[in-house]
Amino acid sequence: MPSVSMAKTPSDLSYRHVKIDDLDTIANLETNSYDPDEAASRESIAKRIDIAQTRPALFLVATAHTVIEKCDMELGLCTQEEVETVIAFVNATLTTSDLVTDESMRSHEDNGTTVAIHSVCVSPQYRGQGIAQKLLDNYLDGLRAAASNGNNKQYKRVALLSRPQLVGLYEKAGFKCIGQSSVVHGPEPWFDCIIDL
Repeated sequence: MPSVSMAKTPSDLSYRHVKIDDLDTIANLETNSYDPDEAASRESIAKRIDIAQTRPALFLVATAHTVIEKCDMELGLCTQEEVETVIAFVNATLTTSDLVTDESMRSHEDNGTTVAIHSVCVSPQYRGQGIAQKLLDNYLDGLRAAASNGNNKQYKRVALLSRPQLVGLYEKAGFKCIGQSSVVHGPEPWFDCIIDL
C-alpha cells in the first residue's frame, strides 16, 4: 500500500497561474465548495481558464506537493514520486461595473478595470489552516503587479460577493464590506466587498 505525505501548512504550498489541465480538479473543488444553485458550471470555469490564458493574473491556484511512496515488497524496492495537486484557487473576470453584478457573473468585459472575483475555494481537507488568506494575499499581490502598465492602471479595483460569515476573511485581506448586495444568488444574502488597487 502506498504511503502519502501531504503539505500541511500555507508555507508548504506553491502558487501559480492556472493551466488548462487543471479544469477537472477546479470544477470538482467548485462543486464541493458551493451550494448547487451557486457553483459555477464546468463550462463557465473553462471560459475563465481560457480568459486567464491572456490575463493570467485573474486566475491563481495553490498547489500542495504530495510525496507518494510506493513499495514492491517482493522486490524490496521503494520509490518516491512527487505529485502537484491543486488544493485551492481564486478566479475572476473583468467588468466595467464598480461591483459584482448579475451581468458581471455571466460575462467578461476585456476593457473593464474592476476585477470581479467569482470563487475563492479551498479543498475541504485543507480548510481552517489560513490557506484562503495566503491565497488572497498572493492573488492581490499578483493583481497589483499586473495593474501597472506604464502610467496606466490596468486593474483599478477588486470586487467580490461574500457570505456574512466570511466577511472577516476578506477584511483581513484588505477588502471593505460596503453592505448587502442587490445580487440574489443561492439561499443566503451576499455582501459587497471591495478593495482599490
